[in-house]
Amino acid sequence: MLDLLAESPAIFVAIAFAFALIIGSFLNVVIYRLPIMMEREWRAQCAELAETPAPDLPEGRFNLVVPLSRCPSCGTRITAWQNIPVLSYLVLGGRCGACKAAISARYPIVEVMTALLVAVVAHGELVGVDVGIESDHVHAEGHRTPRDLVADPAHAQNAEGLL
Repeated sequence: MLDLLAESPAIFVAIAFAFALIIGSFLNVVIYRLPIMMEREWRAQCAELAETPAPDLPEGRFNLVVPLSRCPSCGTRITAWQNIPVLSYLVLGGRCGACKAAISARYPIVEVMTALLVAVVAHGELVGVDVGIESDHVHAEGHRTPRDLVADPAHAQNAEGLL
């Protein structure tokens, strides 16, 4: 498998693009849920400090894993096939599969932008293009790799925390 990736940069970039679509989908979850999670925590802390009952907050766990994704309009659970990055949005015409309410274009935009960014960086690393990462440890071609940082004694201690 690694030989195939080494021989075909296009396959490597395509695989990086596909994985980045998944990462973009997760970023959408973080973008939506993190502010809600933080507000719930702040409200609970304020109620505790003010010694008043906590405001009415939805019951149950709410984090990056649960509850499962739902349509913001009708609350219908989004199935696995409806949650495929970009493809499901296109197949469903940008609408909920149950109530046909419009789904924000932000979701596929975040997914595609994440994937494009990762693909550009992956391609740049393959062809030796400087992708804007500054370092005092540079290859003859003008770029560095994480392996170089670990091999360099000056950076080895700092790099251990990253691996």
